[in-house]
Amino acid sequence: MRNTIKFKKNNLIVTVLLLAIFLYEASYILNVFNIQIPQILLRTISSAIIILYSLPSIVNIFRITQNQQHIYYFLMLYLFIGLMAFINTDSTESIFSTLLGIFFFPITFLSLLNGLNRSFDKYIIDSFTLISCITFGSIYLYFVLINNIRVGPAINSVYYLICLLPLASTLTSKTQKKIIYALITACTLVSLKRTPFIGIILFFTINPIIESLKGKVNFKSFFTPVLGILLILSAMIFSDSKLLEDTVFQRLSNISEDNGSGRIDIANELINTIYEFSLYDYTFGSGFNSSTLFGEGLTAHNDFIESIFNFGIPGLISYLLLYISLYKTSTQLRTINKEISRLMISSIALFLSISLASHLIYIPTYIAFICIFWSYSINHSKIKDNIKTSIQKNLRQENSNIPQKSSSKYSAY
Repeated sequence: MRNTIKFKKNNLIVTVLLLAIFLYEASYILNVFNIQIPQILLRTISSAIIILYSLPSIVNIFRITQNQQHIYYFLMLYLFIGLMAFINTDSTESIFSTLLGIFFFPITFLSLLNGLNRSFDKYIIDSFTLISCITFGSIYLYFVLINNIRVGPAINSVYYLICLLPLASTLTSKTQKKIIYALITACTLVSLKRTPFIGIILFFTINPIIESLKGKVNFKSFFTPVLGILLILSAMIFSDSKLLEDTVFQRLSNISEDNGSGRIDIANELINTIYEFSLYDYTFGSGFNSSTLFGEGLTAHNDFIESIFNFGIPGLISYLLLYISLYKTSTQLRTINKEISRLMISSIALFLSISLASHLIYIPTYIAFICIFWSYSINHSKIKDNIKTSIQKNLRQENSNIPQKSSSKYSAY
């Protein structure tokens, strides 16, 4: 009876947290399509819930099990560096917007690590994923495809769906999984965005490629990446045809001509500015979102450059530690849940591809969905620690039950 009550309580805790994240994300997505909602109220309530859930993770930082310490220490380092960046920021934006931009990612990650650190029904995660994908995917197709709204923020909201891809891969129903894959792919093709399209290809091909390099070649694992690569190459070769006019394939073939929509020029300008940094700038950075002052109002569209530019060398080191922590989690999962381990690798590839040509860390809403998957996976890896602790406890009990031999001055030969 007690376990049943605890299980229901856990379900409620997880549901409230995921609902808060859903409402927070929805407030941004609906806003870019000019759908009138009480967004300030929604963001205030959902932010308060997310912050509240993150507090146990911060307070109990030194009680975290050994397998989990690396990700928590990274987040605490990120919080400290973020605080330094906030003090160093001279922004025209409101204090709330600046705080949100800096701290939303680590706070949300910490709240999810705490919230999902319990036994709960899998259908809660599945329901959240389905509702999020179908709601936001339908809104995207309606406004972008049917109403032809193609302003920057509206088009870029496809990244919310891309970041739901790892979570969608955990759906229990294979039919639901295929439907969501098709929906996310359709939204990506409609968006004409190159980075999300490359991200999807990498997400589905990275594991077969790795397995092929290790010599574990089978038809299915080899066929998937080859088909994806051939599809891209063929589309780029025939991109001048009327059939592929105004498609993501044509934009891929033009990437050398437009310098990635000017991203390469902005990145070069920021890199040249970094070379001229003072010791203070290398230590503390130039302040959050300061790259827009040098990039004609635009950011570098590269999280690595943004890290060192805004947060200094400690910020770049912290950002690199995130990749190391995520990869370490994937290795811990290999002996526990091989499928989750593979998805973890895929999520890292997706994260890297978007971070190289766009933003996840510095757009304080996109990354929340992928943080849910990471937290879900990281809490899976705790099983190994629990098993290890249980074995050690049983061994101690067995040893304590073994009768001690009485001492004697005579030795037995």
